[in-house]
Amino acid sequence: MAEISFRLQIGERDILLRQGETTLGRSEECTMLIDDVLLSRVHARLVVSDSEVVLEDLGSKNGTYVNEVRIQVPSRLHNGDQIRLGHTHMKLLVLRRRARSSQSHIRTMGFTTPPGFTTQVDAAPPGGDPSDVVFRMLKMGRLDEAAKILKSRASQLTASDEPLPVNHIMSRTLQEGLLGLAERSMDGSWLHRLFKLHVSCDWFMGADIQQKAEQLIRAVGQVKGDGLVAYVTYWGAKNAQLSAPLQQQLDRLQDLSKRGS
Repeated sequence: MAEISFRLQIGERDILLRQGETTLGRSEECTMLIDDVLLSRVHARLVVSDSEVVLEDLGSKNGTYVNEVRIQVPSRLHNGDQIRLGHTHMKLLVLRRRARSSQSHIRTMGFTTPPGFTTQVDAAPPGGDPSDVVFRMLKMGRLDEAAKILKSRASQLTASDEPLPVNHIMSRTLQEGLLGLAERSMDGSWLHRLFKLHVSCDWFMGADIQQKAEQLIRAVGQVKGDGLVAYVTYWGAKNAQLSAPLQQQLDRLQDLSKRGS
């Protein structure tokens, strides 16, 4: 029996769609925030099940298009369908693989096509969305506004029964936003939140995110709160699941946690 995965290609980004509802629009409350002046605040939504993806326009002013036809009712999408919201173009990819009995894994950083899947679309490079409103707020020095958005997104993510994987673009944007806020404010409490987020979502920290976090810990002096210790303890208990390179990463953080205690 084949397993099905749905991915959304937006430019060079390749985003895994998880089951449930994904809202799209300009509002920071949307699951997928898109910086496009032609979009309504809450423009459309994707409803994903184990066998299909349905796209619905939510009364937007400028409409939602599939293969350049404006949709008036919820519409089931098919492999290769072209979606347009304002100036933003997307493509749905339906990927199939043979079911496996079981497979343990550690979710770690990087946009990669899952093992066994085939697609002509190259995986996008790891990284958050540089056009995201959070990074614009940080660049303009509006730290309080960036903090409010990041707190809201973290709360939504950790409240989910099945959080997004660490390599999802929204997860990456949140992690990099927390690092950016820590760097701009030189406040170690944002590093505490970063490590707590990884524990809550069962994420093992990607190598580049950890490198930035280590640099900031040394620059700031300490992590305000127990986030770093909680992260080291959490993954230390899963030691048997870690490869040698991941164990080395964890060991470096453990050394840093001891210095700060």
